[in-house]
Amino acid sequence: MLAKNGKYIEAIQMYTEGINLEPNNIITAKCYANRSACYMNLQKYDDALNDSNVAALYDTSYTKGPVRALKCKTLLGDFKAARQIVADTIEPCAQFAVEKVNLDQIEFDYALAMKAYEKEQHREAVFYLDKVIKAGVVAPCFKTKKAVCLALHGLYKEAELLAK
Repeated sequence: MLAKNGKYIEAIQMYTEGINLEPNNIITAKCYANRSACYMNLQKYDDALNDSNVAALYDTSYTKGPVRALKCKTLLGDFKAARQIVADTIEPCAQFAVEKVNLDQIEFDYALAMKAYEKEQHREAVFYLDKVIKAGVVAPCFKTKKAVCLALHGLYKEAELLAK
């Protein structure tokens, strides 16, 4: 109930207590899975990925594992690992397909940004990097690349603000 009300930190504490009370069973898997969802809502994607992977170890029927792993890797900017998850997932669920489409779009936008950057079309590169960042990608390298493009386009103040 805590997580449904947006109280993710409190929910994480409760799921952690559940894990400590009931190690190595199906309840443990659900606690890890639910704690993973809470971490995702807090944009703590490394923690979410770790808990999702542990939940899958305890419960091999855990279908949300690949979905969360794909989303986490995508939002962390690790597109190669995200593509590997796509390749390794044998029976994807409907939500997995949605996350794959998101990965496809983010990769496409990033590729367009890099093409524009290589052609020294910095304004266009900023446009596509904005799309990647607005999609939720949190890796600092994307903001850094955008700041560089802004500076090269002569928008020094905006670049400085973004770099901070």
